[in-house]
Amino acid sequence: MAQASNGCDVELGLAQKNGVHVADDKTSSFVYQPLAPPQEPYLSLEDIMELHGQTRIDGANIERSLGLTEAEAARRLQLYGRNVLTPPARTPEWQRFLLQFTNVFLLLLNGCAVLSIVAYVITADIINLYLAIVLLVVVCFTAFIQFHEEGKALAVIDSFAKMLAAECIVIRQGEEKKITTDLLVPGDLVKVQNGDRVPADLVLLLCRGLKAECSSLTGESEPVSCTHKTSAKSTPFFECKNVAFNTSLCFDGMALGVVFRTGDHTGIGTIAKLASDTKQRESTLQKEVRNFVRLVAVVSLTMASACFVGAVFVQQAKTVDAIIKLFVNGFLVIIVANVPQGLPATVTSLLSLAARNMAQRSVLVKRIDCVETLGSTSLICSDKTGTLTKNEMTVTDVWYDGSLIRRRRRTEKALFYRAAILCNGAQASSDAEIEDSKRDRLEHQMTRIRSASRLVWRNAVSVSVLNFDAKLPTFVGNPSDVAIITYADALCSSKELRKMYPIVFEVPFNSTNKWQLILVKSVESVPEETDMVAYEVIMKGAPEVILKKCSSYASSKARTNQFKEDATEVFRQEFEDQYKAFASQGRRVLAMCSKTFLAPQDVVFGADENEMNFVAMVAIIDPPRDNVPDAIATCHRAGVRVFMVTGDHPFTGRAIAEQIGLLDKSKKAIEVLEDQTTEASEWESCEGAVVHGSRIDALTDEQWRIILSRPAVCFARTTPAHKLEIVRRAQGMGNIVAVTGDGVNDAPALKQADVGIAMGLNGSDVAQDAADILLMDDNFASIVSGIEEGRIIFDNIKKTIAYTMAHIFPEVVSALINLLLALPAGLTALQVLTIDLGTELGPAISLAYEKAEFNIMDENLAIRRKTV
Repeated sequence: MAQASNGCDVELGLAQKNGVHVADDKTSSFVYQPLAPPQEPYLSLEDIMELHGQTRIDGANIERSLGLTEAEAARRLQLYGRNVLTPPARTPEWQRFLLQFTNVFLLLLNGCAVLSIVAYVITADIINLYLAIVLLVVVCFTAFIQFHEEGKALAVIDSFAKMLAAECIVIRQGEEKKITTDLLVPGDLVKVQNGDRVPADLVLLLCRGLKAECSSLTGESEPVSCTHKTSAKSTPFFECKNVAFNTSLCFDGMALGVVFRTGDHTGIGTIAKLASDTKQRESTLQKEVRNFVRLVAVVSLTMASACFVGAVFVQQAKTVDAIIKLFVNGFLVIIVANVPQGLPATVTSLLSLAARNMAQRSVLVKRIDCVETLGSTSLICSDKTGTLTKNEMTVTDVWYDGSLIRRRRRTEKALFYRAAILCNGAQASSDAEIEDSKRDRLEHQMTRIRSASRLVWRNAVSVSVLNFDAKLPTFVGNPSDVAIITYADALCSSKELRKMYPIVFEVPFNSTNKWQLILVKSVESVPEETDMVAYEVIMKGAPEVILKKCSSYASSKARTNQFKEDATEVFRQEFEDQYKAFASQGRRVLAMCSKTFLAPQDVVFGADENEMNFVAMVAIIDPPRDNVPDAIATCHRAGVRVFMVTGDHPFTGRAIAEQIGLLDKSKKAIEVLEDQTTEASEWESCEGAVVHGSRIDALTDEQWRIILSRPAVCFARTTPAHKLEIVRRAQGMGNIVAVTGDGVNDAPALKQADVGIAMGLNGSDVAQDAADILLMDDNFASIVSGIEEGRIIFDNIKKTIAYTMAHIFPEVVSALINLLLALPAGLTALQVLTIDLGTELGPAISLAYEKAEFNIMDENLAIRRKTV
């Protein structure tokens, strides 16, 4: 494991300082100077410990730092204020109201009002003045309705930000806890990790492979590797790699840092260009309506001008009074008759109402325009875990040494419990008292855990492994990790075990590698004459990936060889059979392996994952959501296909897909697996497909066409690059694609999709930032509700246009008869307005509130989605 550092290595070690520097309120050297040049990035660890005395940083082990007390944090919050950025200036309400008058239809009516006033001045005919007043009232009333409905839509968007208050992990009084980011204060000790958004400017004290992307500050979209090493004084502040800047997105790894700038005093807070990112895009529906309005305006002006000129010649109007009379009763009547007064207000009402309705269904839209796009969706690429399933994971079986174990307390099983607890990101959250009946069992099990070491135990631990006044924790974190540690913690204390084995190096899980690795200091003793230290490396991940890294496996049959047996072909076949058996039952399956070795105290480590010892395979059940089968059936009925894109084994994905009705058990599916493929001649006759991610890159264009044209597909063992390729290929075939995602690596596919949908409960900050829509209940059925809402919008806008345009023919024909045949005017402009206002405006707006038709989700999408 010990090796020379290279470009991929993550360096370890900090300047060591024994003990914890503590300063009381009177002697603290911490002075917060928000306007002064930042000094923390250029200070040594000892200087930072002295500067931030009340943070109580442990120089020997940063992860055991105590952080601020709650009382001190409250005092600083009162003194320095909340950690929030001043929002960009918004358009004033009066200005937003005046902008409503720039609508093309309202401009036409305003023009008619002005011309009516001119006609009144020339002819002194009071009717022309009345017409002008009525036209101006109509314009103001329509503008007010648009202004009011637009305000409702903005209120929905604002409520989105309030409902999703950002949270971060802070260490206070020696405990990790989640708080909202606005409560952070200078001096707080904060933990950031893969998928998080940095909540303030942090100087890093501990960094394990963290990469951060802050394009809003640096202009660089590629993540930059961070470090805890002190920056040279000549390094520009924004180029310091030991600083994680506020609003940066975290990729890979984790880090601990001290807050030294908050709110508007952070780097991002000093940049005035924040306001440039707040402009909303015009929706597709709004564009179509705008084009329709322009078409109507051009037709109206052309028709009115042509008819007016023709009427002057036909009726031989030679006096000013005669020409003005033709103008008012002809030109203005045609313009007014062609303007659908209720349409602009109806469109605004539709969009704001849709946003409110979707929020009530646990679907929050970040952009109003994506509501209608969601209604046009023809393909959904959905995650499995947490979206189609409940995300309530429970360990059902553990496969160890060729057989299933049922929590039997044997010494050799301690390898599994150690791996399950240490290579695990779940953290204790709340406690419950340990029952008396469990104490003897826990102490006995912890003794066996210690005795499982391959070297002699000697003076490794000087405290009791069990504190009987402690409490039995519950856990928070990745659901798989929570399931595994909950299973293992029932038999041994995770808290004490983690104290005995401190982590010194870590490679977090990502969906490309499909494994997680940690390196811990072992409790084993070493010969006194050497400077060596005992370490243990533990890995957890996809079983087939883990097994490839193993040359042996843990076995109770090999007591003289540190419980190891060679991983023969017989063992590998047994592993494969059991793996498929678990996966075929719809289980999520993870495997673990480990290796112990000696290395010098000051070695720099790299991720060496070879010659490992296979420990165990864990089967976890995550049942489908109860309402997902009905939602899938509704999608199929509506002409919306659903593809599952999962990182799990193909057998697991297929089993869940069949349980929820995505794949039909009775119908044959194309299989493109690692070791087998359905005959090409049978592909066209198959109703579904199951595709292994390792085969995606080798698919031909024709194979892509056949697979993506199936009613349902399960893509398994996929990477983020695979997911992005699936979306691009589907869009290339004319599909409108919606994609769900929750992880940091889902961001590219979420951005590429026509509609990106992130999980609001368990989604990472990066995924939520990239998405257009958030599911506040992480439920697939909510997507179907969003599709229905989008279709309602399109249906109602068609009804509104049909209704408002129906008056044109009789009103325009009346004016044409008057102009071209010299007959008395059938309708004056004032009468036309009276009819429109009395019978058009109110009913047209009310159509925005029309409920869904009974067959809204039964219609053929290809027929439905046409331009307005």
